[in-house]
Amino acid sequence: MWVCVSHSFDVKRLTKQMIESATGETQADLSLDSLQVILQRKVMTSRRFLLVLDDVRREDDSEEWRMLCAPLRQGHQGSMILVTARSRRVADVMGTMEPIRLQSLSDDDCWKFLKSRAFGPEAVPSDLEAVGTSMAAKLKGSPSAVISLAGRLSQLSQLSRLNGRTSVGDWRRIMNTEMWESQQDGIMEPFLLSYQYLPGHLKQCFSFCSIFPKQYPFNQRELVGVWMAQGFIAPQEIHKWKMKECFMLQDKRHHGMPLQFAIFRFTKLINLRYLDVGVNLISKITKIGRLTSLQELQQFQVLKKDGHRIGELKDLSQLRKRLHIKNLENIESEGDACQAKLDNKEYMDELFLEWSPNGSNFAFDTKVLEDLRPHQNLKQLEIKHYGGDRSPSWLDRNLLPYISKLHIENCPNLKDIPCLPPVLTELRLVDLGLDTLPCLWDEGSSGVGSSSHGNGSIKSSSLSKLHVERFPRLTSLERWLLPLYLPVIKSIQIIDCEELLSVRPERFESFVHLEDLNISNCPKLTCKEKLGLPLSIKRFMFDACGDLDKSLPTCLESLTSLTVVKLCRCQHIIYLPQRILGELTSLESLYILDCPEILSLGV
Repeated sequence: MWVCVSHSFDVKRLTKQMIESATGETQADLSLDSLQVILQRKVMTSRRFLLVLDDVRREDDSEEWRMLCAPLRQGHQGSMILVTARSRRVADVMGTMEPIRLQSLSDDDCWKFLKSRAFGPEAVPSDLEAVGTSMAAKLKGSPSAVISLAGRLSQLSQLSRLNGRTSVGDWRRIMNTEMWESQQDGIMEPFLLSYQYLPGHLKQCFSFCSIFPKQYPFNQRELVGVWMAQGFIAPQEIHKWKMKECFMLQDKRHHGMPLQFAIFRFTKLINLRYLDVGVNLISKITKIGRLTSLQELQQFQVLKKDGHRIGELKDLSQLRKRLHIKNLENIESEGDACQAKLDNKEYMDELFLEWSPNGSNFAFDTKVLEDLRPHQNLKQLEIKHYGGDRSPSWLDRNLLPYISKLHIENCPNLKDIPCLPPVLTELRLVDLGLDTLPCLWDEGSSGVGSSSHGNGSIKSSSLSKLHVERFPRLTSLERWLLPLYLPVIKSIQIIDCEELLSVRPERFESFVHLEDLNISNCPKLTCKEKLGLPLSIKRFMFDACGDLDKSLPTCLESLTSLTVVKLCRCQHIIYLPQRILGELTSLESLYILDCPEILSLGV
């Protein structure tokens, strides 16, 4: 097993990476306890193990070190842990033997390493040999410096070949720079080569980060927003960036400064593009609509006073990412909502419209929501505490063709939702007055993604997550939960639907991608057929689900991917035999609560 530790000594992350290194399989986001159980099993079933913890930097984590090693203590004799570190203090905390101090590379080895990194198997041109040898001698035996320099030299050589000229001049300029002789606070200046040869606009992005304090944990959205605000990158470039983790800047010389500002003067900054002062302070800014260049506004609270009305959003056409509009009950007159002009905000991806829990108005809310029509590019929509009984006309598959996530919660008067686009991937509906779910597929369509059905064809949905909760009028899902319509569904949550009578449980086995199934507090469910579960299922929960629990325990047979089982208030389950439990080879958690008829477990 090999794990890179670096600055972050996170026991959960390291344990997860150990398992992945040992098994070659990606692990789910489980608790630390669950991960340690898996690792301990792996260690106990292996003959011996070698664990390499590379580049450990933290010097004061003796307690976390003991926690990390806990599941490894079951390893067989001959198992070893190898720690690489830059500090002797790390060895004193973690080591059980005298550390081995590695010497720097020799000048000859540096040159060999540099050649292999910069040219690979190709021969080094003779005119570069002498320059490269001298350059390698200045690296002082540092492998990291070799890697940094080799990347740049490789780029220069490739550019020279494309331009039909030699790169020896570029190499000499690098060798003769004064940066080789300087070293500040332990920073090898050759590392600055990567920065020195960046394109100008990317160099600005990096330099800007120096104003932040040491080890400041950047959020990727925050940092990109700041770069956009400074004009370093254009909005259309954002979709090309693929950043999976936030990152941290190790600044050796700057430690931040206290900031003081007057919140009421912000509206004078008419060219301001990025503002992040927290939602509480943003709500205090009067006439924020003057910031016409603003590109990100996390939240806007509608108030019944000048400078805070919904019309402040009118000219903020550059807004992007997510906009949360709160207290919509404070819109005072019909037609005021139109002044927000949400349909001119083409860069906005997510819109959250929220009334106060007790502030909705049946007829007035309907008009307000109709006037809050967003741009057709919208991808995610959330509506909460809406008091109307019908959906707005713009909630239509043709007017919002790119909508991928729809959340509607706490709208008990709402009795209809129109057909939604097949591209929808996540649907969350909580506390609505519907007696059926909205259609997600095109009957009578044909083409890619279509399946024949009777005399016509059906274009199936892209839905992967379904959450239905507190539907007092819903009685059946037989015509909705069909594998033909939902071929990629991964998660089904049906909760507190107390009038639900039927779901056709035998069909669940055909949801071949289903990983999560939760049916809770649906006490009137009656089933003629037994429940079937697909082999893909990982998490399974039954709680007060009527006759559906009669399928237990046979429906659990051979489910080797199942990790979590929760059985609550299941009146018909009598036993869980060892034969079935033994087949659940991935099981990590088994919860049984208030099942009064159960007599035996694992017998």
